[in-house]
Amino acid sequence: FLIWSASMLFLIYVGMMKYAAFAETGDSVNDMFAALPPQMMKVLGIEAGMDLSSIGVFYSIFFLYFVLLTATHSCLLGANVLAKEERDKTADFLLVKPLRRHRVVTPKVLAALTFVVLFNLFTMLASITIVAPLNEGPSLNEPIMRLSLALLVVQLIFLAVGLCLGAVSRNAAGA
Repeated sequence: FLIWSASMLFLIYVGMMKYAAFAETGDSVNDMFAALPPQMMKVLGIEAGMDLSSIGVFYSIFFLYFVLLTATHSCLLGANVLAKEERDKTADFLLVKPLRRHRVVTPKVLAALTFVVLFNLFTMLASITIVAPLNEGPSLNEPIMRLSLALLVVQLIFLAVGLCLGAVSRNAAGA
């Protein structure tokens, strides 16, 4: 969790430092992106007329990297939380004890959910903290919170995918 959080903090910090450089160039960055073909702009998540010198627009585009990192984290977490029992050879021991499967699996799923929610909260708070000093316009706290809620939905979907992969895989590496 700490390594993933440090990676996210680094990503947010570097992204906002990149914004500081974009903001200094002013309209030249907008002119450069306007010269790109429309297909390339769609790949980059930029629509015609977007003002890249605005921190809100820049953050919303940079948010795609947050989605990629958190989706990877959630899927790996979900897969490993169940599959590591097979890897460590503890699954057979756990499942032959006089416990129902849900008594073994539920705490693991709840722990994974806790980590996903904590990672999301950390991302939201780090974003708010790092974006605030660079923002010269209206507060972006509410849009960042809405994006964090959307990010949580993506994280939960990928956690579920990871849990399914971990449940059907016989080894952690295959999950």
